[in-house]
Amino acid sequence: MELKVRETLFDTIIGIDPGMNGAIAFWKPGQLTKTYKMPSEPTDMVLILKVIKERADNPLCFIEYQGLQGRDIGGRQFGIVKMLKNFERLKTTMSLSGIQFIEVHSRTWQGKLNLRIKEAEDKRDRKNRYKKMAKNLFPECKVTLTNCDALLLVQFGRWVFAYDKKYLESKIPIEHLKLEL
Repeated sequence: MELKVRETLFDTIIGIDPGMNGAIAFWKPGQLTKTYKMPSEPTDMVLILKVIKERADNPLCFIEYQGLQGRDIGGRQFGIVKMLKNFERLKTTMSLSGIQFIEVHSRTWQGKLNLRIKEAEDKRDRKNRYKKMAKNLFPECKVTLTNCDALLLVQFGRWVFAYDKKYLESKIPIEHLKLEL
């Protein structure tokens, strides 16, 4: 017997780019999209999530997965360790706030949004390309290099809800879904 997602209990999508220069984006149908610069203090993160929870009955967050890579050795280690601590802090804060989240690898969301290209590209050009796409998708927002990835994670969430219910089924505990047999 195959289970199909008929509808979910989620009414809002949050996108989080957990880097120290990242952002949080919040989208609910019929409302203006809001972004927040990534806070440096856990208490500020709690306040942002509290504001989101007040405006959303049941948000679902798509947070970019962060992990060590082979190239993250040498002088970059301090920054990477700090980023990983922030990533774990964000996940804990969301759990304590009652916000369901899905960790998404950058290759996944970028691939689904057709952002990955085969040609070599420096980071600045890539980020400007992402910013341009985010501006087209979210014209009501002031899109910056800081918040464009978070906005694109929201777009990935919207894409998943529209076109890839199997992805949701594989990532979300069954009690959070209304199922059709």
